[in-house]
Amino acid sequence: MFPRLQAQGYTGGLSTIKAYVQTLRPTKVGQYPIQRYETKPGEQMQYDWGEFHYEKEGKEHKLYGFVAILGYSRMRFITFVKRCDTPTMIRCMMAAFEYFDGLPKAVLTDRMKSVFLEMDGKTPIWNPVFADFAACLGIAPRVCKPYKPQTNDLVAYCTPFA
Repeated sequence: MFPRLQAQGYTGGLSTIKAYVQTLRPTKVGQYPIQRYETKPGEQMQYDWGEFHYEKEGKEHKLYGFVAILGYSRMRFITFVKRCDTPTMIRCMMAAFEYFDGLPKAVLTDRMKSVFLEMDGKTPIWNPVFADFAACLGIAPRVCKPYKPQTNDLVAYCTPFA
């Protein structure tokens, strides 16, 4: 649309067109704004994985980025690893706790298999290795609601992995 308007003599910017078109779009039915919640110091850490591809000497390679963010301060920890299985995730979490110089009361992530297996009614069934890890450290595991990525918004929107 922007090139066609320019061809007709429009001299304004693209952002003006985008702002105007946004007002014409219908409101999405059934979706309400998600109210962000803030946490107190030491209450929550959110974490997730990102996948990165790169080429070296003509070969395609893959790395996984583990990111952890403290809910209160937004302090970040990022490391890159070759696997994203449960033992590697636990090592990454331990490195994050050491970097942050302490443990949060709760850790929040999406429904990855290295953490969460399924729901039994309203009760989460945790990956047993992860459940043992969380219990040994005394941290409460939490998972995001399904189809609600906003509940893990610190990681999803505050990192280069988004």
